[in-house]
Amino acid sequence: MLRKPGFLHKGIVQIFIRRNYPMIPKMRNCMVPALVLLALFMGLFYAQAQPGQEPDYFINSISIDPTTPNTADTITITVVVRNNNADTSIESYLQIELDEETSPPLYSVPGLAKHTNFTQTRIVGPLTLGSHSIEATADATNLLTERDETNNVSSLQFDVLQGPTPTPTPTPIPGPDLVVSSLDHDPADPLIDETITITAVVKNIGDSEASTSTLALDVNHETSPTLFEIPALAPAGFFQVQRQVQFFATGDYPVEATADLFDDVSESYEDNNITTDNIHVSAPDLVVSILTHAPPSPTNIETITITAKVANQGDGPATTSTLEIDIEGDIHTFKIPPLGPGDDHQIQFDIVLSVPGSYQVDATADLDNDVNESDENNNTATDTINVIEAPDLVISILDHSPSDPFINDIVTITAEVKNIGDMTATTSTLELDVEGEAGPTTFTVPILAPEETFQKQIQVQKDTPGTYQVTATADLYNDVEESSETNNIGLDEFTVRGHGPDLVVDSLTHDPSDPTTLDPITITAVVKNMGDVPAGSSTLEINVQGEATPATYSVPALDPQETYQVQREVNLSTADTYQVVATADLNNDVAESIENNNTKQDEIIVSEPLLPDLIITSLGYTPDMAFTSETVTISAEVMNAGTEACSTSTLTILVGSDIVPYSFEIPALDVGTTTSVEQQVMFSAIGSYLVTATADAEDAILESDETNNSDTIEILVYSNDEIKLKEYLLGMIVLTEEELEFYDINQDGIVDIADLISLILR
Repeated sequence: MLRKPGFLHKGIVQIFIRRNYPMIPKMRNCMVPALVLLALFMGLFYAQAQPGQEPDYFINSISIDPTTPNTADTITITVVVRNNNADTSIESYLQIELDEETSPPLYSVPGLAKHTNFTQTRIVGPLTLGSHSIEATADATNLLTERDETNNVSSLQFDVLQGPTPTPTPTPIPGPDLVVSSLDHDPADPLIDETITITAVVKNIGDSEASTSTLALDVNHETSPTLFEIPALAPAGFFQVQRQVQFFATGDYPVEATADLFDDVSESYEDNNITTDNIHVSAPDLVVSILTHAPPSPTNIETITITAKVANQGDGPATTSTLEIDIEGDIHTFKIPPLGPGDDHQIQFDIVLSVPGSYQVDATADLDNDVNESDENNNTATDTINVIEAPDLVISILDHSPSDPFINDIVTITAEVKNIGDMTATTSTLELDVEGEAGPTTFTVPILAPEETFQKQIQVQKDTPGTYQVTATADLYNDVEESSETNNIGLDEFTVRGHGPDLVVDSLTHDPSDPTTLDPITITAVVKNMGDVPAGSSTLEINVQGEATPATYSVPALDPQETYQVQREVNLSTADTYQVVATADLNNDVAESIENNNTKQDEIIVSEPLLPDLIITSLGYTPDMAFTSETVTISAEVMNAGTEACSTSTLTILVGSDIVPYSFEIPALDVGTTTSVEQQVMFSAIGSYLVTATADAEDAILESDETNNSDTIEILVYSNDEIKLKEYLLGMIVLTEEELEFYDINQDGIVDIADLISLILR
């Protein structure tokens, strides 16, 4: 948090000294004046509130324990003060008034950061039968300049009931008598890891003053109880002590408080010094109690309902948490509301898993560890969904015979329907449609079990040369609900030839079949005379992606069924999809029986080559703040982010104005793998140093990207911590969030002169 310079009020230094006074008992007489002089000499000061940046203190809550007291009870009043606006370091006072008493006590409240609380207790009673009131006032002496000055006061009304009739006590024996008049803990029902405040009150119920004594607070039969010095107490005088504890497992923890532990006080009664309490520590425990799916054996077209239930099987309340459902990498998250002991919360959602197979479902309760649980290892549950394929009707065969018919030949067309799904298909309809025929022909397809087929044939006769399209459609009327509704159609074509020559491109291929931008590509075209009469010489054209000047080749005379092959080599340096068109008898030199079947197409998909790509994935240093004459460790991580493994290489780290960088040999790296190096350096002077890490520094590796091998960071080197902190307090520099946390020596949420003094003393 940045603060502007201002006047250093001597009261702030006095507060710091008073709070830290017990920490330096052997240095009190000499250090206090020195600390004050140091603070005044530096001329540092606290921030003055800016308009709209004032604090706003109010009474967040008032409570009493017990909540329904009687005339025999000692009552603990708990008041929580909250700052709901800007941070402040100024100390103020809280007043807790009981029944409009003349001189209510004041309690010191430290400066509070925004949205933080301060809790103060006051012990009273026993009180008389009837109604009573408590009024609490924040900033009771108006030391703060607040955003809202009208919300400082809050009150609580309560009734005191008639308590049990006290047992007559024997005539007291003259002298002091120390007892533990109350022993309790807050919160009343703590959770594991929660900070618990134990409060004990020692009271002199005798009729003469008790000298100083010792109170022991023993928690869970510890070997060395915590001891407190109790001052001299007048008759009816009392003294309160507090101790904070934490427990990291559930269970009951006994507390025993013993007044006058060492019998320093000669008491009228020596057998009433001990009071006990019990702290029951609970914890939530979130588990996935149910993880199921319906239907139990779904198909790849069915909607699946996944049900998960999160239960709190612990004995403490659980706050809001997150449930994650992971279906083979498909992540779904859900907010789970607070759950009391024994409570649960159920979620449901629907999915469709369109690919048949086995799917593992992992459910994780309290995904982000928002809840501190008694068992952190039982948050997961697993389910398996086996998805089967629905029926799927396809045209598995669509063919014609003879393969190269002439006019007036009878052509037999064969179509086969197959169920390639995992479930039986009901009856359906097959349609066969031949171009140029009067209309399509339909057939009823019977019930087909998985892998079962149904075949039909029709015959046609053509008296005109040409190419004819055949279309077969399975499940014509969508009678069957299939796993895929887009694969029902099959296509075929046959060419009917007249008598005479007929030049066609019989095949058009390329090699390699999956080329990269670095590969030379060979295109091969085969011209064939499909007619029954020899064909004279002709011209073949091979056009790549609509080029302006395609390549042409002379084709010699060809007898019936004779072929001629040509090849063309091309280099395609850009990754893309390229269309290749080969045209036989380009200039119509041959009078053919069919003139519309001279072309054939091919598609070449050119991709980038598989190459490694070395990059610097991280470059950093430790410690976070570098100082002169101290060792700084620079670390760099290199990764192969390419698509192919690479051999060994070199990584360099250049520091500042050094001429020669540090060099490291990097081992061979598979795709996606990393390796790290470290180099220790020591800076002799303060300043800014640029550090550059370079992968493949010698350019020994052919990479897919040669421009991303380096990364650079800046290291700021300081002389020492004290100078840097003084520069910050003088407004000369700005600290990062990490540095602010580092320099908050006393951990009060702000970096100020108190931290500088602590740093000097340390």
